Amino acid sequence: MTTSLELAEFLNEQLDVPAFRDDPSNNGLQFDAGNPVQTIVFGVDANLPLFQTASGMKADMIVVHHGISWGGSLKRINSVESRRLMVLSQANCSLYAAHLPMDAHPVLGHNAELARVLNLQNRIPFGYYHGYGIGFAGDLPCPVTAGEIASLFDRALDNSQTSRVLFDPDRTIRRAGIVSGGGAWSEIFLEMKEKKLDCLVTGEFTHESMSYAQETGAECVMLGHYRSECPGLHAVMGLIRKNFPEINCRFVSLPTGF
Repeated sequence: MTTSLELAEFLNEQLDVPAFRDDPSNNGLQFDAGNPVQTIVFGVDANLPLFQTASGMKADMIVVHHGISWGGSLKRINSVESRRLMVLSQANCSLYAAHLPMDAHPVLGHNAELARVLNLQNRIPFGYYHGYGIGFAGDLPCPVTAGEIASLFDRALDNSQTSRVLFDPDRTIRRAGIVSGGGAWSEIFLEMKEKKLDCLVTGEFTHESMSYAQETGAECVMLGHYRSECPGLHAVMGLIRKNFPEINCRFVSLPTGF
């Protein structure tokens, strides 16, 4: 039977985790129960509701995008972290996290999956974060409006949210850049201008970025942070099912509304 450590090693290789040493997330096996794995639960955020749900499902392992260990965290375990760890320990359940590797992967990543929704052509790396190009940019097969892009994603993604256009839904878009999650940082609009992109597709926008978007003439389609970071998890779940057919894989949806 496959162990949590063996599955972690498989995922580290498939997602090229060692290439992301400067990721703020401590990617990989963040809590090792040392157990054989029969059931894996997939979810976006490593939090108490996910852990409790996975425990109720008798999961042996949880795979997430946002883990519980970041930088030097967990040096002193606070009450929130303590409750999370107690649930994992009592359930004998391991935890695996992949942050930037799951954003950036050219086949399994969130942004690769989102690029497929738009059938993005002539794809190039885009959205440099901590030195890594985690998103993709390219040409649309034919010009569409920003509103039509939003509708495409609303049909392709879950219905926990509705995509929102920042400025003009009728604006014609020919070239787009995609960065899942909180991809609307100020520098990205300068990169858009350099790459001659009309539109940024991301999860959520920020107040601080509004002036950059206005002054560079960029449109933005916001899918929802949570919703934009589900596709890579589904892709990885499919990979596990293909390579480990004996393992039961379940995705747990816990949308945040952001």
